[in-house]
Amino acid sequence: MTHPLVYLLAHRPKMLVVHAQAYADLLSADASLALRQAKLKALLGILTLCMAIVALVLSGVAIMLWGVLPPNSMGWPWVMVAAPGVSWFMTLALAWVTFLAPTGQALSEFKRQVYADMAMCQELQTR
Repeated sequence: MTHPLVYLLAHRPKMLVVHAQAYADLLSADASLALRQAKLKALLGILTLCMAIVALVLSGVAIMLWGVLPPNSMGWPWVMVAAPGVSWFMTLALAWVTFLAPTGQALSEFKRQVYADMAMCQELQTR
């Protein structure tokens, strides 16, 4: 008894070519999705880092101003807490969004299709 792939190659080679093209299309789509997800995660990580640097700078400036200015000459002392506080909140929000960004299983659909084809070949071979 010949292997089903050998039989298909001998009798229907065009069918295998079409199947190989479908594999290539599926692999391309999965790789494209994985690349887009990686780019999104990297961009969000860079934005989080930039916002953390802004928050650190604003916190440092607020601490220096608090140390230099006398309390009675400050017009709006709440600004020294609000400006770095808002930037720290934005940093935490960006970090959370970065953490929740989808990463997906790379090439999971391609793997599923390969396993399905292998199972089908095993079933055909046992017949």
